Amino acid sequence: MASCLAIGVDPATDLIPVAPAAHYASGGVRTDLRGRTSIPGLYACGEVACTGVHGANRLASNSLLEGLVFSRRIAEDIAAGLPEQAQPAETGAWRGGAGWVLPAEVTPTLQRTMTRGAGVLRSATTLAATAGTLTELGVARGRPRTADWEATNLLTVASALVAAAYARGETRGCHWREDFPTADERWLGHLVGAIGAQGRVTQQWEGTSS
Repeated sequence: MASCLAIGVDPATDLIPVAPAAHYASGGVRTDLRGRTSIPGLYACGEVACTGVHGANRLASNSLLEGLVFSRRIAEDIAAGLPEQAQPAETGAWRGGAGWVLPAEVTPTLQRTMTRGAGVLRSATTLAATAGTLTELGVARGRPRTADWEATNLLTVASALVAAAYARGETRGCHWREDFPTADERWLGHLVGAIGAQGRVTQQWEGTSS
């Protein structure tokens, strides 16, 4: 209700616009049973995580139950291995490295691009076009602030999602490929994405027998 009012729609008198939508990703950040990811010190739980304890759920994990269980496990794991307190990193130290962030201004274009080419209906053509736009957006450079970090994270996740959706030549769950309208048993498994040493998104296939 609040979101409708925020865009100038009065639900008492106006028609509320409705559009099809689906979860972009039926995956998540892979963790162990303590909520630990492949990055030391980074934990994940709930719908953002892929623990496997709920099997082939619609999302990788269940937000409520796993949020209760894994948040406690994560807290216990952190408390058991806290390093000694140290001084914070110097402000501006990031400028000496090779890292970069995108400007927040790319976010609306990124959102429209993903909705148009990697949303409810997908095909090799739309996904390839989307990947091209994402590559173009990745050239821009911003500065280290919250909105720019968010835009950078959005582009990273979008790139991994589009690469996986392009590779998975079938329709399964909310992943709907117009050019591959049926499920294919050869795709029973996981496409595990990662960011390589040069910042490139990589994929590894893990079938049900592996």
